[in-house]
Amino acid sequence: MNGKEAEEILKDLVTIPSDSADPKEDMASILSYAREFLKKLGCTLTIGGEEKRPALLARCGDNAERGVLFSGHLDTVPAGSGWSKEQGAIEDGVLYGRGSADMKGGCAAILLAASRLAAEKIPFSILFTTDEETTMKGAEAMAPYVRKNRAVVIAEPTDFDVVFREKGVYQFSVTTKGKSAHASLPWLGENAVEKMAAVITALKQEPVSEKDVAERLTISPNVVSGGSKVNVIPASAKLEVDSRFPPGMTKGDVRREVEARMANAGMTTGDYEIREIHHLPPAEVDPKKEEIRTMVKMAGGKLIGVPYATEMVMFRPYNDRVMVCGPGEPREAHVTDEKIRIADVERAARIYFEYANHSTL
Repeated sequence: MNGKEAEEILKDLVTIPSDSADPKEDMASILSYAREFLKKLGCTLTIGGEEKRPALLARCGDNAERGVLFSGHLDTVPAGSGWSKEQGAIEDGVLYGRGSADMKGGCAAILLAASRLAAEKIPFSILFTTDEETTMKGAEAMAPYVRKNRAVVIAEPTDFDVVFREKGVYQFSVTTKGKSAHASLPWLGENAVEKMAAVITALKQEPVSEKDVAERLTISPNVVSGGSKVNVIPASAKLEVDSRFPPGMTKGDVRREVEARMANAGMTTGDYEIREIHHLPPAEVDPKKEEIRTMVKMAGGKLIGVPYATEMVMFRPYNDRVMVCGPGEPREAHVTDEKIRIADVERAARIYFEYANHSTL
């Protein structure tokens, strides 16, 4: 394993578009790259999940299902606009591009480690998905396969800290209803947008310190729409909200908090309607597990909880030795000019090799 190999694999992955939110992107190219790479190592391959957003499971070596399973997602969020760097550009040992940190850097490290593990006949497994940024259906479908693995390492960017606890997700819409009228006589109507302004104010998130954010409920109103024409009083408005809640809370607790805030703003349940968009429960494992403590020692990071969700939530019901640890700064996820240090990808590959080798002793 060396920096040149890490650079080549990472650049290959980053320059293959894989926006899972784009209905025209079928993930065939990015999955084909991983499949051909692992096929050359002699791995046994299994495809699962949804047809257009499949998951790839690779088993390599005798009793691979009992070795370490390394997990990553090959899909990304949209690249967006405003970039000052080309996709795959390299400057001063740093590679730029959508997905470089989240999380093709981790996937590149897994593939680099796999080459050496296979060469030295150390058993391991890999699970790559292509819909983590949207539905996680691939991880959900393949999760039963991780039941026997000694440990599950998700290579999301953590800057080598080890995540044992993550928040749940409850995304929902709020709809307000009004009554149409001509805009020259607004008092004859009932303005649903004005009602929505009150909802947004009620749900406004006060700042939470980084120290506490993994343990605190956050509610963020992010998408709003309403009205049809500038000269018509709007009869409806819609808001889409993202909330993140820690272990110990449920989506029911979040909804009750939302309703309480509405009530404090003088609104009744007849003024709005709430509908669920997406939900993932929180996930956590016992940080005292030997497998967790070993990774902390090898990676040189610290144990942490995080405010976001990963595919840990899908694997946890089947395996209590799941953790998240990978190269890259978490703050680089989803940003313009996303980047990762190539040396960190190489370092992650060495850690993964040593961890898989240690776990077979």
